Amino acid sequence: LMKALSAFARRLLEERRGVDASTREAAKELGRAGVEGALAAGWLQHTGADRVGFARPALRDYFAATGFTGWRDVMAFCAYSPARREALLLWLGLAERDDRDALLGELAAQADAGDYDALLLVAAGAAEAPDFAGVERVVEQLIADGRSSGGRDAAGPALVALDVAAASPLARHLAEGGQSEPYRLWLAGTLLAIDPH
Repeated sequence: LMKALSAFARRLLEERRGVDASTREAAKELGRAGVEGALAAGWLQHTGADRVGFARPALRDYFAATGFTGWRDVMAFCAYSPARREALLLWLGLAERDDRDALLGELAAQADAGDYDALLLVAAGAAEAPDFAGVERVVEQLIADGRSSGGRDAAGPALVALDVAAASPLARHLAEGGQSEPYRLWLAGTLLAIDPH
């Protein structure tokens, strides 16, 4: 049943169909007994007349994440789809460290090549995997992006999500001085959002 739920979740994500499908479609993929079992377990629920779906989007994303066969599979399925981002982040929590670090390393390499979406994704992933060796480089890139007013909107929340890993570099940049007033205020505000004390 778990493999079938994973395939069902991935199909819903691939087809951008939200969390549900017709009961007949679900039964075709899961079998009638599978649909009944998933309903009884609370993983699926009735979402309308002759429709069933995952009780929460997070359950759909979790079941999708459990079906990945390695970091390349995750990268191919998730990396460039905002709708699939949560499945990638959930997989990071399930993965072995080598696979997790390989995925984050690939995203970091793409970020180094100028892919800002990859930078934000590796930052979100590093927040889930604080022992990732490349986290310092990601923090520095985000802080540098905060120098422009356009980069602050995305970089600030990404740094806050990184929490403790971002606090010392933010404090160091703030202490350096010589920055524009808007940039200093952004550094201070981001640092306060991480640790208000």
